[in-house]
Amino acid sequence: MEIKEKHIWYGIFLLILLISFGINLKVATSTPIIFGDEGYFASRGLWVLENLEIPKYWHIYSENTLFNTFDLEIQSIVFLVSSFFAIGGETLVKMLDPILVILTGLMTFLLARKLYSGKVGVLSLFFFLILPCVITYGIFLYGDMLFTLFMVSSVYFLVRAVKEDSNKYIILSGIYGGFAIFTKETGFLIVLIYLVTFLFYRKNWLKRFLTLLLITSIIVIPWYGLHNYVLLGNPGIPVIENYFPRSWHSPDIEILNEETLKLHTTGTYAGIFQYGILNYIQFSYGLGAFMFILMGISYLLYRKNKDDMMILLWMFLLIAFVSYYTGGEGKVEALSRWLMPVMPLFAISAGLSTEKIYNFLKSYGENVGKVIGILFIFMIVIFGLSSANVKAASLEPIKTWSPAFINGCDWIRRNTPEDSNIVSIWVHHGMYHCKRDVDWVFLPNKDIIVLDANDTSYDLLKKEGMNYIYFQKFSISFEKTAEVYPVEFVRYIKNSDKFEKVYEYPENCLYGQGNDCVVVYKIK
Repeated sequence: MEIKEKHIWYGIFLLILLISFGINLKVATSTPIIFGDEGYFASRGLWVLENLEIPKYWHIYSENTLFNTFDLEIQSIVFLVSSFFAIGGETLVKMLDPILVILTGLMTFLLARKLYSGKVGVLSLFFFLILPCVITYGIFLYGDMLFTLFMVSSVYFLVRAVKEDSNKYIILSGIYGGFAIFTKETGFLIVLIYLVTFLFYRKNWLKRFLTLLLITSIIVIPWYGLHNYVLLGNPGIPVIENYFPRSWHSPDIEILNEETLKLHTTGTYAGIFQYGILNYIQFSYGLGAFMFILMGISYLLYRKNKDDMMILLWMFLLIAFVSYYTGGEGKVEALSRWLMPVMPLFAISAGLSTEKIYNFLKSYGENVGKVIGILFIFMIVIFGLSSANVKAASLEPIKTWSPAFINGCDWIRRNTPEDSNIVSIWVHHGMYHCKRDVDWVFLPNKDIIVLDANDTSYDLLKKEGMNYIYFQKFSISFEKTAEVYPVEFVRYIKNSDKFEKVYEYPENCLYGQGNDCVVVYKIK
């Protein structure tokens, strides 16, 4: 039986999908929902399921009016998480992002196949799935993979609408564009992508653009117009929202300190230039994959056909807008995350350059060239998937994080009133695992409380209605930044009779051996 070349490509396609999904699923399902904003989305999704309503405020557990900050955040990922909780509990929720990354990869495949060929589509799928930033947000429960899925889906149907002169695809593009806006504020950029795409192809562009705009508006108005503006008095639209009231707060007391808590400026908290361009590329894209991306972009610039220029223009708009919106010097991790919608375009560029190399190798003799070409493809696929596995494995300890923290939250859930207010720098982690309102971000006069470390700190904590302080030993530091507990503050709490230690795990660990140690103090 003769094995045709297309059958080999089908095999490569399935190999890439199955191995990539397995790599992400293994880490996601074997680790807790704990990292960064995972707790934010998970806690809100669970709350929506249990209460069958959209939360009005950022805080969802406490009745403390001090923190009645309007929640203007887009909720599509929260609704999806809530649905997954309803269908399959936490296990299914952990599977959400691995599923989303495969769906996004498939849409990247369809877009590349529509613009170029099936082989470019398979290779684009491969490069998309092995990019370190894609692996990261194919494991972490964030909204960025869902956002990327909606963006690439909208662009795919936009291309089909332009090329096939079909109103059906205009409607689908508008629907997915609306869902993109409903997922992340930078989704508003899809409107500009609509406009420049129609202007670029110049065929009934005004009618089609207005149709897309109408469909997209129908999707987003219920949230921005009705929920946010009518109910909360603020549409929540970037830039515009600054001209509306955003929150209700008790009057702040006079700020007594000139010194403030600064953010970390090292590691992935650093800006891209401080972190280093090469380090950023390795962190987000991998140097090997980025070489293929650069070759692809160079080929697009060299060839200059209409579809090539359109891809480059989409890239430019997305990168320029995100860089401007984040101030260009945002955290490395944040910039990598906000640029996720560019990754399908990067992957298509890399897929196109790899296909050209494959065709070049295949041209050396009818059979020998084919064998060399296929071996080349298998080599980069195996190497790429191996690298993806290493990247995913490196995320496992980050996702596992601190077992003691979860133990402490178990104690808090069992032994504190449901409307307790907890002070902790690990806000989202605590909201999900402790099922209590945890605050550090919105705590008024936080710099005074933390830096003064005297009875003024106690008075302010009582004034703001805080009930417990939840310390983690690994976050105690001699630094005075917003992401740690300064040593002086911890010493004051420990030595003051205004606070009572009610929980410590393991016993007597705070000043003993071991770093995975947590302590809960009650504010008397």
